[in-house]
Formats: sequence, C-alpha cells, structure tokens
Amino acid sequence: MKKQSYVRVMLLGLAIFVPLLAFSLFYLNPKMGTTAIITFIVSIFFTLTFFVSLLGFLVRAKASNNEVIFDGFKTSLRQGFLVGFYFLGLLGLAAIRLLTWWDALLLALSLILFEIYFKSSKETKL
Repeated sequence: MKKQSYVRVMLLGLAIFVPLLAFSLFYLNPKMGTTAIITFIVSIFFTLTFFVSLLGFLVRAKASNNEVIFDGFKTSLRQGFLVGFYFLGLLGLAAIRLLTWWDALLLALSLILFEIYFKSSKETKL
C-alpha cells in the first residue's frame, strides 16, 4: 500500500473518534451511567492512538525518505497504542485518586520497556 493509504486509514479513524469524543465531552454526563463513561474512555483512547500514530508515521516517513512504509506504519500504530494506553492509565489512576508523579513515571517506564522489548525481538529475527 502507498503512504496515502495509511494516512487515509488514520484520518478516517480520527474522523470517527474526534466527533465522538466531542460528543461525549459536551453532551454526556458520568451520572448517565456506564455507557457514557465507556463512550468517553473508548473515544479518548482511539483519538489519542490515531493522532499519535499519524504524527509518528508522518515523521517516520519524512525521516526515511519514504523508504520502508509498512514497517513505519506498524511501529507508529504500536507506539500510538502505547501512548493511548498511558493516558488511559493516568486517567484511571486519577479517577480513583491514586495518581502521583512516581506512578506516572513507573507507568511510562514500563511502557518504554515494553517498546524496547518489541524493538529487540524484531531485530533478533532473521
């Protein structure tokens, strides 16, 4: 697939989840029940995932002069997922009033180690 196809997929994801996030921020109340909370959590997770993935993919494509497109897409998507998961973890800890700076740091370090594991396992395969 071409670079434009990957960008279209991520823009489509953003086009779906950014309005859903805006809807959940402006029109839904947590007192409405679990559906409102789940809508907010899912929309913020996928919005962050697609936005960071798109940004990472475009930076990676620009830096590599459009050499290895598919590998950059998978890496960008994985890193976007990790950033989305990080912010969801921070929101979850803040919601139950357990968020401190060292918890945020430990969560970030664990996700960085997770990414290093994927990078090292990819390089050892031939």
